[in-house]
Amino acid sequence: MFSATFTNIEVLSQQMIPNLYIANSISTILGYAFILVIFLGIYSSCVPSMFALCVSFRKEKTHDYNVFATVLVTVSVLCSLLLPFDKLLGLVYGAYGVIGGVFVLFIIAKQYQEKKAKYN
Repeated sequence: MFSATFTNIEVLSQQMIPNLYIANSISTILGYAFILVIFLGIYSSCVPSMFALCVSFRKEKTHDYNVFATVLVTVSVLCSLLLPFDKLLGLVYGAYGVIGGVFVLFIIAKQYQEKKAKYN
């Protein structure tokens, strides 16, 4: 796979998912198998994250929880269907970067408060 990537670098640089392009060029069946692997990988990481998000906002096994989960899944599916893959990926990674930066700032502020309280 490594040599296939570098021998077709001009073509692959134009693809959103280069490995899928390589798999499709080898065999259509292999391409579909790779699509299944990608789908299962996304599903296995997104579903637990969505349920964890739902639990943090609503009490589990309640009507509000079910409504919140349904709305969250519906919005997620619509976004994944309406946005191109590269735009969706840029949006998700950008959001994670901003959230991570804010989280780091909160950690620094908490450490500062704890040290300040320790010396007072």
